[in-house]
Amino acid sequence: MIKEAKLSQQKINKTIASTEALLREYQSLSRALEQTNINLSHQQQIHSRQQTTLIDYEGQLSQVSQTENSLIPMLLEMIDWIDTQVNNDLAFHQHKRLARIAALKEKAFNPEIPISHLYHSVLEAFQIENEFGYSIESYQQEIIIDNKEVEAQILRVGRIGMYFLSLDQQSAGYWSQQKQSWLLASPALLENVAQGIKVAKKQLPPSLLTLTVEADGN
Repeated sequence: MIKEAKLSQQKINKTIASTEALLREYQSLSRALEQTNINLSHQQQIHSRQQTTLIDYEGQLSQVSQTENSLIPMLLEMIDWIDTQVNNDLAFHQHKRLARIAALKEKAFNPEIPISHLYHSVLEAFQIENEFGYSIESYQQEIIIDNKEVEAQILRVGRIGMYFLSLDQQSAGYWSQQKQSWLLASPALLENVAQGIKVAKKQLPPSLLTLTVEADGN
């Protein structure tokens, strides 16, 4: 899982670098195009210069269009990557994350949304998803254990694992990605989950946590 996270991070960095370069080119051309418009209005009385400026204007307009055509497929690919990541990831903050993806898709196919705005929205979503891989958090949530609804404190450790501690602190367990369900764990895990929750809430300094990790392929 750690190796996959590193590979995902490398892909994110490469994709962001490419899109940033395209966005800079797009913004540069857009500024040049705006300046050309100003020049045109000032030079309307000089026919020869006007013709030259018009030719430049058309060329720059073509370049802007080409840059947009390059950016859009890349942004759509980034949105698809985020979508796949969320659907294959641990089941945390699902409603909020899926809503963010839906909003990105809506913006991507809205002709009134500027490319630069879409780019920043996609990049922000990328960064949010990326940070999940390096953060630890705890929050309260209702979960299902043995077909019963239980209010529990959740502990998420990066993308490595999710754990729960019942509010009465009598039971603990973890999320099985393979079974897509919460499983009870041995009492030995209870103290470690409780400690991890305190670390996540900054009630304890960061420390080495011994927690169950579901093995791939089991």
